[in-house]
Amino acid sequence: MLILLQSLAATELSLYGRNTLSQHPDWKLGKTLMARQLMGAVEAGSTRNVLARNRLHLDVWHGFQEVFLARPVKPEKLSCRIQSESGGIATVLYASESDRVEGLRLSRRSEISSAYVVRNREGRFLEKRPLSNLSLEGQPHQVTLLFETDGVEVLVDGTPQAKLPPPARGKMIVGFSGQAKKVTVDDVKIWENGNLVVDEDFRNDNFKELFLPVFLSFLVLSVILATVFRLRGLQGRRSALKLIMANISLLGLIIMLFAFDYALWSNFYPYQGLTPWGTKAKLSPAESFRRVLVDLAAPWDPVEPPISSQELEEILGYHPLDSQLEGVRVTSDKTYPFAFFEDSRLNRFPKNEDALRVLLVGTSQTWGAGAVDLENLLQVQLYRYLKDATQGKVIVYNISESGSRAPILLKRYKELAHLIRPRFAVINLSNNDKGNLDKLETSLQEFIDLIESSGGQVLLVEEPNSPQFQSKIEKGHDVVRKVGQRNQTAILPLHAQLRELDDTGRLWHDVVHLTSYGQDLAASHISEALTRMGKVAVP
Repeated sequence: MLILLQSLAATELSLYGRNTLSQHPDWKLGKTLMARQLMGAVEAGSTRNVLARNRLHLDVWHGFQEVFLARPVKPEKLSCRIQSESGGIATVLYASESDRVEGLRLSRRSEISSAYVVRNREGRFLEKRPLSNLSLEGQPHQVTLLFETDGVEVLVDGTPQAKLPPPARGKMIVGFSGQAKKVTVDDVKIWENGNLVVDEDFRNDNFKELFLPVFLSFLVLSVILATVFRLRGLQGRRSALKLIMANISLLGLIIMLFAFDYALWSNFYPYQGLTPWGTKAKLSPAESFRRVLVDLAAPWDPVEPPISSQELEEILGYHPLDSQLEGVRVTSDKTYPFAFFEDSRLNRFPKNEDALRVLLVGTSQTWGAGAVDLENLLQVQLYRYLKDATQGKVIVYNISESGSRAPILLKRYKELAHLIRPRFAVINLSNNDKGNLDKLETSLQEFIDLIESSGGQVLLVEEPNSPQFQSKIEKGHDVVRKVGQRNQTAILPLHAQLRELDDTGRLWHDVVHLTSYGQDLAASHISEALTRMGKVAVP
């Protein structure tokens, strides 16, 4: 009996120790489908924060997680259990076509109401109907959607709460979306044609593959212990009692390890994002060692997903970009949506003296990480806005670099300045330079001096962050305003502008990276700012 209990406990410890989304191929993280890899996207799928305590956590790894069922269904009933902390927002999504995602938004933010929402592929709300009577508390709630011919009935804890418009008929991709505050989802069930087709509790279900090897291992261990006791002269009851006590101690140790892992370690161990001092957190030695042990005990591979990632991307209308190269991206009539040039080869791009040349300087936000495809990158959307405004030739140069800093970008620009000679330079920096504000100030000043000396003009952007996070971005903004006022340089308060538009769609993937819709808003505001500066005008 003790060996059986040991085996059950050890099997559960090992299963829980490997419970990541990679063990649940039916589910796919939305961030992995974007045009460029977002921070934490891969790590969220391979570490246990997302499924800590066997529940789907939508706030971990920089928040704003979206998780989709990786196969289309035509549900007649969907139920799940949702829990949200104060300020949290959870959305039950059902995508009926590639450019239309409908959903039930459940909000615990005072300024954002629960609502029926419809958004396009880029994230902009096409429709939003507030559901003022639908409110949640802090405890878990059973949420049920009944898909009927005349609409979708919403029940919360068995009580009808709202009637939503009927969705477009046909197969749908179902999913769940969170934001910055803690939101968990579990016990997901979907019925189709009277059959339960999805029954997901987010536990690791590989019990059959693991239990027998574990049981045999503990059986062999007991035989070895019994043999050792006999060799030491212990016989009869003394040997049996010693063996029982050893097995009880081992069982207690396994239970203690599981309790510690379940209650604390799997929720809080340090690989979730940035450390308090701003450096990238990595797996601790203890967690690395634990993963090695668990992989030795349970080295199985997950089964293939029901449909490939490419098929899912086509259904959702997403088109990831594989390239991770840093360099200069140039958008023009001939290179649309853009062409990539290594810094040393930008001289191969033909100069056009008649074109409006615009330079973008920033980090991954300005690069466009998080767009659903190439045409939704910030620089490409800005190009289109400027084209419409000028009715002439436009070239947008983007030297933004993921994870970079102002001094590094300044050094690169000095080497490229004679090739670009921008009429405009849009400088969007603050987030990565919060740790060294003095260098940010001197770099911005030198950027302005260099660009203005060659006849160009600078637009300083207050780099936006999601208002749902506590960030220190204002320190960088203070520097931007200080430098701008000293030089009488135009300043774009993009952070404040996007804050005002936070409930017009899905703007953010995390604290700093914008969705396609967020990038559209940013491009629009930048274009309008350039127009006000008098350098871009309709002829």
